[in-house]
Amino acid sequence: MTSGGEIKISISINNCTNNQGLQFGIWGDCNCGEELACNPFCSGPSGTLEISANLEACKKYYFFIDGCSGEVCDFCLNITGGDSPQLSALGDIIGTGNICEGFCNTTWSVHELSDNCPHFFEWTWDGKVVGNNARELTLDDEWGPGSYTLCVNAYVGDGNKSSICNQSGPTCKTILINPRIEYRGPDRSICIDRFPFEWQGVTVDKAGDFKATFIEANCCKYDSIVQFLTLPTPLTDTVYYIACTNSDYYQDTITKTYYKSCANPVLVKLPKSSKEWACDSSYHLFAIYPEFQSTIKGELRYGKKIMHVQTVDTTHYCGNDTLIKYEFNYRWYLKSNPGITLSLTDTLEVTGNNDYCVDRIVRIKYGKIYKECIQVLCDSINEDDIVGFNEIEKQKTSIQLIPNPANQAIYLFYPLDLKIEELQIFNQQGLPVLNANKLNLVHSNPYTIQLNIGQLVPGIYYMKIKTNRGILFKKFSVIR
Repeated sequence: MTSGGEIKISISINNCTNNQGLQFGIWGDCNCGEELACNPFCSGPSGTLEISANLEACKKYYFFIDGCSGEVCDFCLNITGGDSPQLSALGDIIGTGNICEGFCNTTWSVHELSDNCPHFFEWTWDGKVVGNNARELTLDDEWGPGSYTLCVNAYVGDGNKSSICNQSGPTCKTILINPRIEYRGPDRSICIDRFPFEWQGVTVDKAGDFKATFIEANCCKYDSIVQFLTLPTPLTDTVYYIACTNSDYYQDTITKTYYKSCANPVLVKLPKSSKEWACDSSYHLFAIYPEFQSTIKGELRYGKKIMHVQTVDTTHYCGNDTLIKYEFNYRWYLKSNPGITLSLTDTLEVTGNNDYCVDRIVRIKYGKIYKECIQVLCDSINEDDIVGFNEIEKQKTSIQLIPNPANQAIYLFYPLDLKIEELQIFNQQGLPVLNANKLNLVHSNPYTIQLNIGQLVPGIYYMKIKTNRGILFKKFSVIR
């Protein structure tokens, strides 16, 4: 490849081994299809031969020389014209010399050369070839912080550098890759129950400083450093709850969970519930579900008919019995007129056959709280049947109990004009122990009733006998 114009090539030959001489020429292609100049004559063992041609600038030509019939000779070449293509100076590398760590799509270049011949470029980064053969070079950071040397050469010839006609350069530039900047962000307070957690691809498993790398739009990297602080565990509070009925369940307002049984205590966990930081918290629940089985009883006291409230405590305390205190209050009134209070104690003296009700009011103190539970009880007692067994008056009647004391059976004899409607046996405390449908009655004749009492324990008993003429009581004893 030349800068164009006329070229003359002369060859001086001597010392040919077979006295045949040489032949030589210039071709415009590698296949000998474009002949420019040729001397094909084998002109003997010595002498000077010459060819000439006009060459096109920047075109690649092929010069050949060959021994005739395998001849081997000494020869010298003399070339006039056909100068190499000229390359102008590259100038400085255009582009930054100071860049951030992590850079991407960053371009360096050199000015366009004004020479007519095609040329290519070779870029190196610290001596290692990078990029392609273009005038511009675009790179991404693969080296990290430090000082590096970027160089470029321009060539005329083969792009693979197998044939170089001319070269310009190298020209070099120092590239400084700056280490990433560190920024300190505001401290962050974290609930202790949140550890470990992921923050920007970093596992934070304890309190302290943690660093995460971020990439900006221009691919520059920077580090963010944050101090994570551990928030103290929220204090565990204590909650007390009193239920007045079996369906009056405690429900946590945050988790909406129901607690339907006695608690002493139960730890109620509340996820993300603390007010300022939404940390997990908890409290101890003490819950009690008081149960009282109350009934209205009637009896005769000193000749007066009395109703009173009898209450049995059936509460399941689960260890809460030392934390709870009760105070019982009552209010009696007529069922038909609840606005008028008849009594404020657990007893009521009755004078007629009316329907009575009583509010049983239990004031409960449990831990730090108080609550009143009210149950309304209404009597189902026929006041005419109220009798006190310690004050039974002897009734003159022809009804007899034989034998008395009795062992396994007792016989009731009654006159022809009486009709027995109901029989019931009470103990000395006034509690019913047997009634007619459990007495196993046996009529030995129309006016005698046999009562089997083998299941009664020895002691004093009273038989309530309801007839078509009224009610009377008979006392008898059981012995074994």
